[in-house]
Order: sequence, then C-alpha cells, then structure tokens
Amino acid sequence: MTFFRDFWGQINLLDPPAFYLAWGLLILTFVLGLVAALRRKRIRTFLALLAALIVDACVAFALLIWPNPYPGEIPPHLFLAAFPVLFLATGTVIISKRRLLLAGLLVLSLPGAALVVNLNYRQYSTLASMLPATNVKKMSYDQFRHQKTAPQINRHPIGALVTVPLSGTSSGFQARDALAYVPPAYWSQPKRQLPVMVLLAGSPGKPSAWFDSGKANDVADDYQRRHNGRAPLVISVDATGSLWGQPGCVDGPKLKIQSYLAKDVPELIKQRFRVNPNQKKWTIGGLSYGGTCALQIIANSPSSYGTFLDFSGEPHPTVKDLETTVKELFNGDIKAFHQVNAADVLRRAATDKSRQYRGVTGKFICGQRDAPARRAQNMLAPLARRAGMKVNATTIPGGHNYDVWRKALRQTFDYAAARGGLS
Repeated sequence: MTFFRDFWGQINLLDPPAFYLAWGLLILTFVLGLVAALRRKRIRTFLALLAALIVDACVAFALLIWPNPYPGEIPPHLFLAAFPVLFLATGTVIISKRRLLLAGLLVLSLPGAALVVNLNYRQYSTLASMLPATNVKKMSYDQFRHQKTAPQINRHPIGALVTVPLSGTSSGFQARDALAYVPPAYWSQPKRQLPVMVLLAGSPGKPSAWFDSGKANDVADDYQRRHNGRAPLVISVDATGSLWGQPGCVDGPKLKIQSYLAKDVPELIKQRFRVNPNQKKWTIGGLSYGGTCALQIIANSPSSYGTFLDFSGEPHPTVKDLETTVKELFNGDIKAFHQVNAADVLRRAATDKSRQYRGVTGKFICGQRDAPARRAQNMLAPLARRAGMKVNATTIPGGHNYDVWRKALRQTFDYAAARGGLS
C-alpha cells in the first residue's frame, strides 16, 4: 500500500499535463459520441445536443447571472466542461441503439470534467491526496473518550481525528459535527495545556473540508513530529449550517452564528477536551467565507480568541450583494448591518481610541490573482491596525483556491502555535 501511495503521490493533478488530459478526454469523448450518434439517429442526436445546451445554459444563468449566489467564484469554462457530459448523458437515455457506447463514453468523460473542476479549485494536488489520511486515526468522540494512549502507526505516535457533536447551546444552532485533530501529547503529556485552533470552511463547504482538501492534518502532524508530540488541538467547526448555507457569520433572523462561534464553541470545546482554558491563547481562522467569519468574530467578540487568520476573506458579510445581505440577514435594517460589520466596528474602535483589541493579532493572506480578496485585504488590514490589532497582510502565488489555502495554513501554523504558548 505504501508503494502505491508513493507512486500515486508522484501523479500531479495540477500541472499542465493534467490540463491537457482533462480537456482531451472531454473533447475526444464528445466527438466520438457525436459521430456515433449521428450515424444512427440524427434527430435524436440534435435533441440530445439541444437538451444538453438548455440545461447547461439554465444552470449557468442561475449561477452566473441570477440569482448568482456566489459572485465571481464560478468561472464560465466549468459550464463548457459540463456540456460534453450532459450531451453524453442525454444521448445515453434517448438514443437506444448507441446506448452502450454512449454510456461508456460518459464514464470516460467524467474524470475529465472532475479534473477541470479540480484544476480550478485545486482541492487535490496529487492522486495520493485523494486517499484516506494515514497520519491520523479517525474515531468517534465516544471512542476518543475511551482512548488511553496516543494512536500509533508503525510504532510512531500519531494524532486522532475525532468526529465531535458540537450543536450550539445558547445560540440554538444545530451545527453539523465538527472534526478535531488531537495531537499525541494529549495522552503522552496530560498535564500540558494545549492551545486550540478553530478553523472554518468556505461556502459551499463542510467541516471536513479543512482536512480533506485543506490537509490540516498533514500540517499538524508535521508540527507534532518536530515538537515531541505537541501541537494545537485543531478543530474545524460548522459555520454555515449546510453545504450551501450563507448565514453571513452574524446573529441573523434564522441562525445565530456569531453567538455560536464566540460563545458556544469555546465552551463546548472546553467541556469535551482538556485544553488551555485561556482563550487569548486560541486562534480562529478560515478560508473565503470562513476568513470573513474569523475577522467578524474577533472584531465583535475580541475576548473569544486572541488570534485570527483571514485567508481570502470578503470585505463584509455577504449574501450575493449588499442589498440582499441586509434584506436577508438584517431584515432590511442597514443600521443593524453597520453595527456588526467588521470594517465598521474597527473604524469606530479607531475613532474612539478603544483598547479592546489590545493583544489581538492576526494575519491576512490571499492569492495574488484573487483581486476581490486583495481589495478586501488592503482595506481591512489598515483598519485592524488603526483599531489596535497587530496584523500582517501578505499575498502568495495563486487564486481563490485550496492551493493558496493549504500554503497559507502551513505558513501560519507555527505562528498560531507560538501564540498559544508552544515552541
């Protein structure tokens, strides 16, 4: 198994050959399917083309024009990649005499489409990165409570990846289960108080994204190997309520995300794990929506965490646009929006010369090709400094994707651990 993992680890899914393979598969399967279908049923072939075009166009219209729920995050070429798949799927259904051939071509086209999506969002860097992690032991929270020693692999201690029920108490937020990386020192050095790093995924997203695509377990495992089993307890929690949720990280009319992350999450973590109770030693961070959320939480509740990591965050809580945001999350009350919007909160703190952010530090990181995130970062970082925070803002090569976020986490992990008292 190790040989195959090492071999698959050499197959890069982000290099130019992957690009040519992806589009080559899509073009080849489409052309072969079209030629084969035209030889048998021309009218049905044209119907299949028309149906694929209509479906593709409708989805593109909904995602790119109206209601456009994720502005700027879905590139048009993804719909071009979807067209061959839709044609082959439709043809398989309505062209009976070529069904077997078209079904086979459909199967071949799917890896091509998946590669195109991965090239855009860069969730998996190699084939090996798609395999289950071997540097952690997955377990339920009940199993974790009965674990007496650090898990091992080949006689080397590793961390545990624990599925943790974490529904809100005071907020009432019915959160999806969190995932927590618990380092070996939790068992081998029980008197040591480990700091906590709370991570937030984007939207669409789920708590497991930080470990599946973000590879937070790899970063934490590398750290604990260099520090005698010690590392922050890294927990990825739900901040959206569903895969496609966009609650803006505020206490809105439906979901109380601000209260959940600022109050419930720290208390629940302390109840479920043996960690450093001083939340000033804790870090909250996230990507995209999660980055926006991290700044929102610390701006409105600076006592809840001592450090924030904003990776490719937005300029303010967003549901499509400002008008929709105010309407859906603040019942149309623009004053209520400005009352909690991080940029406005920081401006008021600077004007009032407030000392509430004394000791708070943070890092803004985004991709050099991510223009919206760069603009947000260039606006928010100076505001945070003027409000009294110690922050650093940098860019790294890349766009709005996991390639950037994996690098950002790796670059900031030692910093967050040091802020938590580890060295």
